[in-house]
Amino acid sequence: MHTSVPDSEPGVHLYGIGRAGSTVAVVTWGQTGVLADAPVPAFKKTTTTAVRKLNP
Repeated sequence: MHTSVPDSEPGVHLYGIGRAGSTVAVVTWGQTGVLADAPVPAFKKTTTTAVRKLNP
């Protein structure tokens, strides 16, 4: 998600949601910048790892 508020810096945020059974993991990341600054491959890997760890 890219945010741009007048008279402010632009921001970029990533959200990942995964589920294992009835347990849900929500992973978020954000920083000042534009969409090109977002580390999408690394974020996908982190989200996948978080969801895998939901299964004992």
